Amino acid sequence: MSDLIERLNDAWRKLYGDGDEHDVCDTIAEAAAALEAAREDAERWRHARRILTVEDIESAQDMFDAFGFEGNEHENRKADAAIDQARGKGIVPEAGQEVGDG
Repeated sequence: MSDLIERLNDAWRKLYGDGDEHDVCDTIAEAAAALEAAREDAERWRHARRILTVEDIESAQDMFDAFGFEGNEHENRKADAAIDQARGKGIVPEAGQEVGDG
């Protein structure tokens, strides 16, 4: 996927340099950004899958089934930040700051 993202970015640079008379640069940039975000999500899941037990995942699924709700977006961003930190990416929070607090 990284190769595809780079090819899209190269296409954007070429079109932008030629004047983008057909207004495709925004679409290419949006596609590249969406693919990059999907790649990051996949990397987060691969990392989480290595550290979570099957029981952890099943327990979370059981809670979802029992209560019928998902984490809110704030909690999801906190989880992403915590996983990114565990992967050695992202910003390490300051003392007293919760992971994922902007």
